[in-house]
Amino acid sequence: LEELRNDYGTKRPDTKQRLANEPDSFDGRLNITEKAEINLNDPHEHSSSSEKETSQSVSCTPRKVVILASLCLIIAIVNEALSMIAPFYPREAAAKGVSTPVVGLIFGIYSFLSFIFAPLLGFMVAKYGPKSVLFVGILLGGTAVIIFGFCGRISGTAAFVVLSFLLRSISAIGGAASETSVMSIIIAEFPDNLGMASGFIETSIGVGLSLGPCLGGALYS
Repeated sequence: LEELRNDYGTKRPDTKQRLANEPDSFDGRLNITEKAEINLNDPHEHSSSSEKETSQSVSCTPRKVVILASLCLIIAIVNEALSMIAPFYPREAAAKGVSTPVVGLIFGIYSFLSFIFAPLLGFMVAKYGPKSVLFVGILLGGTAVIIFGFCGRISGTAAFVVLSFLLRSISAIGGAASETSVMSIIIAEFPDNLGMASGFIETSIGVGLSLGPCLGGALYS
């Protein structure tokens, strides 16, 4: 009982005394609170920083405009060449005695080889650079498309099918090289506007696929 009485009889330090004994921690908490209030009460600081970030993200030089326009044109032409033969090739293949399933395989080989070669071409872009791979891709795809226009002069069915498969395969590799290089250049040149640049590239793909059959039908007629 005497021990309990002594314990309860001792006076505990009140709040003022505890704050006086711990001035450093209290001052630190006070400084943190004051800084938070200053930041909350100063909207100009937040607005100026956001304006700087916005101005940096939307800045676009004439050089980048030319680069983006050129890449969009390349992608549109690549996809135009892909879909250009759709209006007339099945009729020409049927006239050569090629069956419908084989025609479907000739059309499908493009997408299949693009799927196979795209990862390998990514390693080539990292090794040789996107500009070199893009040049080779445009050269392969353009040459294959030009030669493909002379397939109608072949009389034999087997030779026609083999040449069609070969040229479509070369065109697929060239198209995959071009598209892989274009996306690498987009990532390198537009790191702050990647969404905007990718949107233009996707639009160019749609434009090329839409105009290809129209242009192919007009040239065939």
